Amino acid sequence: MDVSVQTKAAWRVDEDLVKEAIAGRNETEIRTWLQTYDAIERARAVFRPFWVTAAPENPDQIRVSVGLDAI
Repeated sequence: MDVSVQTKAAWRVDEDLVKEAIAGRNETEIRTWLQTYDAIERARAVFRPFWVTAAPENPDQIRVSVGLDAI
């Protein structure tokens, strides 16, 4: 699973915190969690393969990309 985040300013994203927070959650739950951060301008969760509907339970299987070119 890939998660991309774009921020408005130089907010440092704790990737481990994000991975732990979204592990095992579905897309709606992930979007709701990400919306709690005002500094996040846009975020996108991509599930692969296409039939997967939730993030892996293991945070090590989640990739977080941050930056202007992440999305």
